[in-house]
Amino acid sequence: MPERISIVKSKVPWGVDLSMPFPFCLKKVLLRAAFGAIMARVEDPDDFNRFSSSDCAGAIVMMGAVPTVLVYVFGDHDVLLSAGIMAAFLVLAAVVWVLAAVTRWRFIPVLVNWLGNLLAILYIILFFHMWPY
Repeated sequence: MPERISIVKSKVPWGVDLSMPFPFCLKKVLLRAAFGAIMARVEDPDDFNRFSSSDCAGAIVMMGAVPTVLVYVFGDHDVLLSAGIMAAFLVLAAVVWVLAAVTRWRFIPVLVNWLGNLLAILYIILFFHMWPY
């Protein structure tokens, strides 16, 4: 019985030559698979700024809910203006959802995240400005 497999000269995904003796081939495959799994976690960190298209749309809707509530509460319960603000943000959310789903541009989720951070600061300032003393 020969020690080498001479018929198969191809390589498996981890770059192991199948013409090697079996125990060495298996050892090399296992070592490369374990090292690849460890290095995949080190080299490819999770990007928490990456939203899906529906996450972007939901974030835009939530950004619109805050000024809607602020206008309703501090604006003498103006339902028409509150509904108009929320409708505008719903249209904007639909546009962002379609744009993010169709184009898959990487900057759209990051832009939505930054916009949410800036609007949160602005909404806090508006809240204290509109607060009745």
